[in-house]
Amino acid sequence: WLFVFLTYARLPPRKPRLRTAAASAALCVASYVILAALLSLTLNVERYGLLYGILGNLIVGLIKVYFFFWLYFFFTELCFTLEHFDSLLFARFHRVVSAEKPAGRIERTLFAEPSRLVKRYARDCKAGETIFAQGDEDRSALYLYRGTVEIYLAQPGETPPGTLLSTVEEGEFFGEMAWILEEPRSAMAVAKTDCTVFVLPPELFERFLSQDADASRRLVELLAGRLKANNERLSKADSR
Repeated sequence: WLFVFLTYARLPPRKPRLRTAAASAALCVASYVILAALLSLTLNVERYGLLYGILGNLIVGLIKVYFFFWLYFFFTELCFTLEHFDSLLFARFHRVVSAEKPAGRIERTLFAEPSRLVKRYARDCKAGETIFAQGDEDRSALYLYRGTVEIYLAQPGETPPGTLLSTVEEGEFFGEMAWILEEPRSAMAVAKTDCTVFVLPPELFERFLSQDADASRRLVELLAGRLKANNERLSKADSR
């Protein structure tokens, strides 16, 4: 158990919590003990030793070693899943709701609207409600699940909410620049209609992007599109 625990807790670049590593190690060792007991009931070690000598004992030992390392890597995956469960769940949820092809029935049942994500991260906003204000220190990224959100930029002396920069549609991320730049909010988000947004803490959003390459690519495309639109808006303003 100590060997399994130390490797689970110390070897990964992003080290799990000690509680998660300890629980996974305990499950691994307990599963191996049970499996070894069942093998002992199935395979008569003394009989194989009598018939084949050292070779028989070696074969039985190799079978046990094989199953030990199979269980070891299985519970390594379990340890990772327990530690990053929310980001993995959000990645599957995002894939189901944003996929071009309709998801299968099982995927829709499991991931279309997971109660764990809704309970922990979803936020319902009424039309006209401010989702975040310009200058807020919060670094969370937001994902628009239902409704429409407008992004405004307030200049000095300008009446709230300011100049409309962009409109966020369902399935898009917004507010991620505060996480990317590690700076206060540079704009204001207002719910245009009743909407539901997922507020993703920085560490969860970062893990989600590292686990879903397609989502990272779409986010880059979204940021590029917004930058292009802002440049065109500034060019028109200068020409006037």
